[in-house]
Amino acid sequence: MALHHLLIIDDEPEILNVLSRVLHDRHSDIKCGQTAQEALTIVDNSPVDLIICDYMLGPGLNGVQLLEKITKKKKDIICILLTGYADIKIAMEAINTIGLYKFILKPWDNDELIITVRRALEQRDLILENRHLAIELKQRQEALDLLEKENPGITKIKRDKGGRIILD
Repeated sequence: MALHHLLIIDDEPEILNVLSRVLHDRHSDIKCGQTAQEALTIVDNSPVDLIICDYMLGPGLNGVQLLEKITKKKKDIICILLTGYADIKIAMEAINTIGLYKFILKPWDNDELIITVRRALEQRDLILENRHLAIELKQRQEALDLLEKENPGITKIKRDKGGRIILD
């Protein structure tokens, strides 16, 4: 399992401590920030795969605004918004502006949070692997196209009903 880099943003140190303890495992590197500026600095200077951000961050940007700013720069980051306010408008804003992965209400269930983070990271890994494979496939197709151009018919293979190659 690959090492994942998590960033937790909340203006309450107690929440940061609890979330860090709950999500800590040997496959994760967890960084924490209490302000939007701290979060931006961490994202600019460290790898980040997933962000868990509180909606209410104190003065300045709210969580959705901060995540929007971050995801404009780094599109592959998965975002989870944590809030004590069950406001559907906030959830819809976050889904529409940043492609929010999940909206979690406080107080959260630790097991549910762990599963959500695990699934989000699995989804991210699959997206990146798919992107990598698509690039590799394109490169191989370009090589085949060049080979066919230089040696017409070389990529045309005839097979019998059993799938064996027929040599002419």
